[in-house]
Order: sequence, then C-alpha cells, then structure tokens
Amino acid sequence: MAVIRERLQGTDLSSAEELENWLADLDSDRFAVRQKASRELVKLGKMAESALRRLLGGRPSLEVRRRAEELLARREKEEISPEPLRVRRGVRVLESVGTPEARRLLEELSRKGVAEATAALRRFTVCSP
Repeated sequence: MAVIRERLQGTDLSSAEELENWLADLDSDRFAVRQKASRELVKLGKMAESALRRLLGGRPSLEVRRRAEELLARREKEEISPEPLRVRRGVRVLESVGTPEARRLLEELSRKGVAEATAALRRFTVCSP
C-alpha cells in the first residue's frame, strides 16, 4: 500500500478547482497563460475530457472553442499518457486489494477529481454486503 500511495501521490493530480482554473485560463488575454493551461489539460488526458466537452456545450469564445476542440482531437489521436495510465492502474490495484486503507486512498483520489476512483468507490458500495 505504501508503494501505491507513493506512486499515486507523486502524480500531478489536480483538484476540480485547478481544472476549472485551467479551463478559464484558455481564454486569458496572455498567450503564455493560455499555452500553460493547454499543456496542463493535455497532461490530464482523459481526466479533462468531460470538462472540455462541457465547456464546448456552452458558448465559449472562438479562442476557447479552438483550443478545446484541438485538445479533444489530440486526445483521440494519441495513446494514453503515462500519468493517467499510472493512476488508472493504481486505482485498479486499490480496488482489488479492498482494504480499509485502500478505500481511504480511493476516497482521497475521488476528492481530487479522479473519475476512476469515484467509479471504484461506487462499485465498493454496490458490491458490499
């Protein structure tokens, strides 16, 4: 458990608030801020996908629409990046282990916005006696 915790804590998991800030930064007046937001969203991979789709469902500026569509298109073309893959695998291991400590770590990841952890917690709830 200590190794899994260390590996998952070492990943750059963002909170929902950080994700929203990066989405807002896509419309910044400063090019460097928009670029940084794009890079951070790319790092999140699938974890940012639903937020980008939600953003496009609204009425974003032309710049935001272009960047969000570009990020989604890039996501569809590329393999999963190492960081989200590490998180996904770690969540699967935690779910398989099923100890109280594993559940606490899944809850922590879920609070940080990791969708896979939230889904694993739901499965715990459904499967528990």
